[in-house]
Amino acid sequence: MKNLFQKNILAVACLSCLFLGTSCNESIKVDAVYITAAENTPITTFSATNNEDELGITISSSLIANSNIEGELMIDNSLVERYNSDHGESYKTLPEGACVLSSNSVLVENGKYRSEAVKLVVKDIDAIQKGVNFLLPIRLVSKSKDYPSLPGSDVLYVIVNRKLLVNVPKLNGQNYFKINFKDNDVSRFQNMTAFTLEARVSMWEFPKYYGGNLMGIIGFPGGDNSEKGAWIFVDGTPDRVGGEGDVPVFMFSTKGWSVYAGKLGYTLEKNAWYHVAGVFENNTLSLYIDGILFVQAEYANPISFSDEFYIGAAPGVQKGFYLKGSVSEARFWTRALKASELKNPLHRCFVEVDSEGLEGYWKLDDMNNECKDYTGHGHTATKEGSGDLEWTRL
Repeated sequence: MKNLFQKNILAVACLSCLFLGTSCNESIKVDAVYITAAENTPITTFSATNNEDELGITISSSLIANSNIEGELMIDNSLVERYNSDHGESYKTLPEGACVLSSNSVLVENGKYRSEAVKLVVKDIDAIQKGVNFLLPIRLVSKSKDYPSLPGSDVLYVIVNRKLLVNVPKLNGQNYFKINFKDNDVSRFQNMTAFTLEARVSMWEFPKYYGGNLMGIIGFPGGDNSEKGAWIFVDGTPDRVGGEGDVPVFMFSTKGWSVYAGKLGYTLEKNAWYHVAGVFENNTLSLYIDGILFVQAEYANPISFSDEFYIGAAPGVQKGFYLKGSVSEARFWTRALKASELKNPLHRCFVEVDSEGLEGYWKLDDMNNECKDYTGHGHTATKEGSGDLEWTRL
């Protein structure tokens, strides 16, 4: 009976091949054309600074073209409302004429698999309001019947926003900022069951294995096993998370560095900017990197803070753990930010100063040894340590 069943299956398979007009030994090939950037994800970000800024858009064929493949690219704002509804977003529609395509026609030439780039060009930078994410859908229509557009990769959703130019401090590995809370009052920051620490950071040097092995980014570090504190730092001793030395990892920790959310697996590069956020809620430490949840750890107690809040160091803790890098958009929230807030690309460089639960907001763009708290709460960041600050434009 078993042999008869197997033969019947084989017969059906071979008959299927005959009806389809293909050999059982041939792989089935599908000729299609798609927007190159939408192959893996249908959404991308375009942060503009000036008029005539541009984003290149190409189309690709799934196989090398055996004839010219003509296509048409068009802006289709009718798709914005549907995208927002399907994904729970609230993107705005970009005002007409703010960005235009350099051409609607696009061509994959015979013998090639990718077109030349059509440019999305900024024509009215003032129409791209600061602090707003606009969604610009670009749709592909194939003009070649032998190469239909590939569903799911025939629309590229471009998040268009205004790049905000800021000055950032370059910390020399000996200087840092201390937050002076107004009236030195931290009574509201005791027994907290929810909070968020976040900042953008770039490093020109990494911590070394058991030699200045940690670098503080933001938070209340405290000493080892300290009952008051939580902070985000870069760890150069990843034997804690299963690796060898000199492989830096981001960490979000409480009780000094004895309870932490951190692991290997996110490759860091020098002089590259990262957004890191530590969220505490529901007895869980959650570390986000560039808006993506990276790792979590359990901690079953409320967390309290002292008045020792630093940006770029952990003074008084062993060697001070000074950062060799830059920090921007440093923030302290008395609530847990949602994943949807952290994944918003604009959130990395801008939030409203009166946002709910925003306790301290230091852009650190003042080009001064004192940097203001943008919330108006008066928690001033003051430069301490040795050596002058250097400032660069970002």
